[in-house]
Amino acid sequence: MFLHYEYGDDNDNDKNDRQAGTGSRTGRASSSQRQLRKDLDDWLPELKRLTSQEREMVDAIASFEHWNRLREHQKLNKKTSTRLVTRLMHRIILND
Repeated sequence: MFLHYEYGDDNDNDKNDRQAGTGSRTGRASSSQRQLRKDLDDWLPELKRLTSQEREMVDAIASFEHWNRLREHQKLNKKTSTRLVTRLMHRIILND
């Protein structure tokens, strides 16, 4: 279970966002995180019964940052990374 959201590079929005005091990459990342959370809620109704702390753990595990850390920093291959994310999600959602 992993979702990947592309971050485009729109220079006009970058300029406008900088003038408004926000970074467009930060805005897009925040928007993508909200969308990922909504998608997870839609796909996994089991999340509704989790505590707020468990729900935050699920969001952290499903995040691009977590996936990137596994693949780029820890140098895990795709299969191992997928197994790890799946196992962590199972432990939280199913209380394994």
